Amino acid sequence: MEGELGKDLTTGLAALTNYCGSTYQNWNGGSSLLFWRWNLPNLARDGIKPYIKNRLPQSKAQPRIKDHEEKILIYEKIIKYIRRGYLIICDYGSLSNFIDYFPVKKGKTDIRLVFNGTSCGLNDATWSSRFWLPMSGSMTRILSFGYAVVDIDLGEMFLNFPIHEQLHTSVGIDLTPCKQQLIHSGIYLSTINEEKIAARWTRLCFGLNQSPERSVTFYYLAEEFIKGNHLDPQNPLRWDKVILNLIGNNDFDPAYPNVYKWDSQKNRIAGDLIAFIDDLRAVGYTLEHAWTIARWVASKLEFLGIQDAARKRRIDNGPWAGGKYGTGNQEITKTVTEEKWLKGKGYNRELMTDLKENKNRPLEYKRLERIRGFFCHLAMVYEILFPFLKGFHLTLAKHGPQRSEEGWKLSDLEWIGHLENKVDTGKLSREEADEMLQDRESGTMIEPDKYVVAVPRFHSCLKALSKVMAPKSPPVVVVRSRNCTVLIHGFADASGSSFGSTLLVDKEIHYRIGTWSSSEDSNSSNWREFENLVCAVEEAGKEGKLKGATVILATDNEVVEHSLYKGNSTSEKLFELVVRLRTAEIKFATKLLITHVSGKRMMTQGTDGVSRGSLKEGVPLGEAMIRFCPWGMSALDTEENLKEWIQSWAPSNSLFLEPKDWFIWGHDITGYYKDNKGHWRPEHEEGVYIWTPPLLLLLLMCVLRKLERLE
Repeated sequence: MEGELGKDLTTGLAALTNYCGSTYQNWNGGSSLLFWRWNLPNLARDGIKPYIKNRLPQSKAQPRIKDHEEKILIYEKIIKYIRRGYLIICDYGSLSNFIDYFPVKKGKTDIRLVFNGTSCGLNDATWSSRFWLPMSGSMTRILSFGYAVVDIDLGEMFLNFPIHEQLHTSVGIDLTPCKQQLIHSGIYLSTINEEKIAARWTRLCFGLNQSPERSVTFYYLAEEFIKGNHLDPQNPLRWDKVILNLIGNNDFDPAYPNVYKWDSQKNRIAGDLIAFIDDLRAVGYTLEHAWTIARWVASKLEFLGIQDAARKRRIDNGPWAGGKYGTGNQEITKTVTEEKWLKGKGYNRELMTDLKENKNRPLEYKRLERIRGFFCHLAMVYEILFPFLKGFHLTLAKHGPQRSEEGWKLSDLEWIGHLENKVDTGKLSREEADEMLQDRESGTMIEPDKYVVAVPRFHSCLKALSKVMAPKSPPVVVVRSRNCTVLIHGFADASGSSFGSTLLVDKEIHYRIGTWSSSEDSNSSNWREFENLVCAVEEAGKEGKLKGATVILATDNEVVEHSLYKGNSTSEKLFELVVRLRTAEIKFATKLLITHVSGKRMMTQGTDGVSRGSLKEGVPLGEAMIRFCPWGMSALDTEENLKEWIQSWAPSNSLFLEPKDWFIWGHDITGYYKDNKGHWRPEHEEGVYIWTPPLLLLLLMCVLRKLERLE
């Protein structure tokens, strides 16, 4: 039967077959989305259309199998996929492209079957966007004191979801090596006189660049159904208010998140759900509440046909998304497992040993790349590590265009001068230099050598990492505490030949005023702004003002703020200042937040005048420091005519979103209705929604917008 009804019957029968093969505890028969239960049934039935950017490949890639033992192990994996309907046997000639696959040892007696969509050209022909995933900051934002968590694991994450028919002929695999086993099992009839056997994927397959994004998109569509009506008294994820707790506001409390959902019925921060690919975590104000949320989530997932691996349910607050999180009565903390910490220490020790006798000893590029990736993952919990990974970045990037011998990025003029110097000293011929200039202009990618020599910065970064990672056990980072001793607000500015800063500590303004020496004339204005800010922090720390404090320091220099936010800079001098500031943060046991303000605000606040030796404006005249700290205010709060101006040109149906709307209208949800089975379902309507968040919440707004884009 053809048409929509035919698709419904075929896909529905496959789904029921999967369900009938399962037990109360396990999905032994595999799973399929029960598409008729989804808000978008056709999407759940057919899959999401791929982004095809080039002509689809026509590769006849063969599996890489060494011996009979490997063939048997591969067959055991393949037969499971076939019996669950994830692979279907089809005519070899009907497939235009085959995906390569090969085994990788898993323990002593098992294998992991790896499928490679890149080698056959399929990943080059399709495009997949980058998408947001929650990290440690996302986790700690929804935690409160004494809260508990329960972990949920989704089974067969990619294989839960269908692959679109546009790729059906391009996701074939050659099963000829397993022909005899397939005949013996009855899957393939011996009467069929075909030399080669093939199958194609019906689900998002391994090794395909589309699979992670598409599976996460399906999950977030399901999550809208899972969370239901947030005002329903029976909903364990219930909330009715969104509270903003922002630096710069008089009622700011550093013990609580900047923004959180509030349940007025329970008079506490609402329970929540967070997902990292297939690892879900339910957060509740007690273990019983968290378990109730987990049960609610799992039952809704299975109602839609998504596997819940119930055997993996955890209540021990173990590692999640790379970190471990503590929710005591006094502190919210984060750390990593001892295994991960020791692995990082081991990598650092190995590299220092390799380079101890010879600093120019070549290092394997791929190995160094893997180690850097691990340290970047570790730095998701320990942000202090990011500046000390610069040596890795420079070493791995120095083969690229417009890079000095030390890996630093050069401007166009610096690069030309650099090449001319190499020609003059005989290190390059004129033809080689011209070719390198041409590569830069054409954007040609330069492949790295198999081995690289570490840049000088690499060695200092290793030493810094060894100091930071000296503790035998992983340090515990306090994210929020009920015992914040002091909150310090400050501004720092540099003007021409002079500099100044103002710090509000215990209701008293502390001034720092000075002039630059002639030796600093060659340094840029960005460096002077940054140096002044760093010196202000270092001097306050030496005077004992920073211990246990949360310091919010403002600058009107975007380069400074950007460098500190990234923990990095392409400028060697600015990067040195990043390292100094983060070192001071550790040394003086303080939490340092750097933010940007406009030059006009810096002038009105008075620090611009202070940098010129004038104490006749703003704070020096007795005005309250908090008045000049706008981070908790939106653009509509600071510009009284802005809303009226937007309304003059925006469509008449435009809606200005309040904080409570960000999680509802911001996802095009206009309301909820109950279906005939008693489930709350969202009602969607596209509209023009205007977001006007306070400055401090711009990152959260980006996250919410990325989630909305995925959906």
